[in-house]
Amino acid sequence: MVYEFRTYTVRLGVLADVLERFGAGYDTRKDIHPLAAFWHTEIGPMNQIIQVWPWDDMAHRERVRGEVNKLSTWPPGLGDAVTHQNVELFNAMPFADKMQPGNPGPIYEMRTDQYKPGKVRGLRGEWEKIISGAGKDLPIQAVMHTDMGALNKVVHIWAYESLVERSDILAGADAAKIWSTEAIQDAGGPAPDMQFAKIMRASAFSPMQ
Repeated sequence: MVYEFRTYTVRLGVLADVLERFGAGYDTRKDIHPLAAFWHTEIGPMNQIIQVWPWDDMAHRERVRGEVNKLSTWPPGLGDAVTHQNVELFNAMPFADKMQPGNPGPIYEMRTDQYKPGKVRGLRGEWEKIISGAGKDLPIQAVMHTDMGALNKVVHIWAYESLVERSDILAGADAAKIWSTEAIQDAGGPAPDMQFAKIMRASAFSPMQ
């Protein structure tokens, strides 16, 4: 599965209005092809919305975009509300792909690991060891790597009922040596050059809540 992450940064004070506009527009857009998720940030880079669109392949993406372009209601009119846009395409690792409609959240954490060129290719085996082993019960919704956009990135999405649950799960996983910030290295993989994280909340119309 290919996932398209469209991240928009909006002006201070307009986030609620932007979410309302997207929600209204999505009512007409979803019958053509639904979202995987729609989130907005609460900790980390503020005033961001993250649209996640699932595609079977690039031909599927182009076909749907052709249909959507006929709509007068999508994309919603945002005027000058958006100050920055970023689009990235990710290939999901199939053994760690739970990006389906449901209620695993409503709090989501996006962790990004940035690697040196050539290092991402060998990470799949290490992630599979973690996900299929003691880490199979961790609330990881997806592990994916960039295909277009800023390359050499691995993103993993975690879901929690609350920030308290996040702290409890991560502390328990670290104590049991199921997961830590060094988990990939422990499994034999390379260390990332940089790591980033942001905490997001599912927007009202997101299929993943």
